Amino acid sequence: MQTPGITVRPIITLDGAHEVNEVFLDNVRVPVENRVGEEGQGWTCAKFLLTHERTGIAGLGHAKQALRHLKSLASRAQHRGKPLYRYPAFANGWSKPSLS
Repeated sequence: MQTPGITVRPIITLDGAHEVNEVFLDNVRVPVENRVGEEGQGWTCAKFLLTHERTGIAGLGHAKQALRHLKSLASRAQHRGKPLYRYPAFANGWSKPSLS
């Protein structure tokens, strides 16, 4: 992080905390022995890592599991002979739908 061309600026969140940073790489030279992956493929590697970081933070796995469970319940639960997911009010996510 002390290499010339690396600039780090803190990002202060809405609650005033400092948990993340902006990191700028401007013509940074990396010795071959410190390189990760193939030359010229840094952004490809970073995108792959960021995808996993962001989906982990978002709790995507838990959200997908909860959605599968909700879909299963909505297909089994019935109102007036129809599954709940067939009612637009339910599908739109209203907290107290009118199931008429």
